Amino acid sequence: VKGMIAIKKNVIFDLDDTLYDHQSLRTATKIAMNNILVNYGIKKKAFYQLYTKYESEYFQKFLTNNISGEVYMVKRYERPLSHFVGDQCRIIAESFRKIYLCNIDSIVAFSEVYEVLENLNREWISCFLLTNGPSSSQRLKIDKLNIKGYFKDIYISEEIGYSKPSKEVFNFVIGKHGLAKEDTLVVGDSMKYDIEGGKMAGLATVLVDRKK
Repeated sequence: VKGMIAIKKNVIFDLDDTLYDHQSLRTATKIAMNNILVNYGIKKKAFYQLYTKYESEYFQKFLTNNISGEVYMVKRYERPLSHFVGDQCRIIAESFRKIYLCNIDSIVAFSEVYEVLENLNREWISCFLLTNGPSSSQRLKIDKLNIKGYFKDIYISEEIGYSKPSKEVFNFVIGKHGLAKEDTLVVGDSMKYDIEGGKMAGLATVLVDRKK
């Protein structure tokens, strides 16, 4: 990764699971949600089977600008809950959303992140942040990680109207700053959203695989 970055002038970073451990955030949220599910007599396995289905469905609606980030963050919980608790599903869904947002206060950057960003800044390599997600949650994460100062600009899909993996979102960043594609690298953890998207836009890419 360092070798690839060293020969580029610009780097477009992903946020979730690239700069910090998003899976830990999801796990912490799930633990708190489980306590509430038990209190309402909802079987966890049955709930999460439905949640996986609806979360994917509403995330795609969000990425295609058919619903707002706030609607996505509630509906991904409300729809599966509606199978178990009827009229109370909205109230519980709101509590799940708040749990997720509160747990953002506990996220930490991966150990090497600040050193890498500082070195890139020192070498006059321009860094950009490009993340899919609701503006409210992504801004909270950026503030908590205290990384805003390392980036020349920050782009959140909900704020700009484009999302990964479309080539349009990468071209938007490229065009906004007049970057040369041959001098620009995309760094992210997702083959679908970061790597395939970056390649469709004609950019070099590096996959961050922390599962190895």
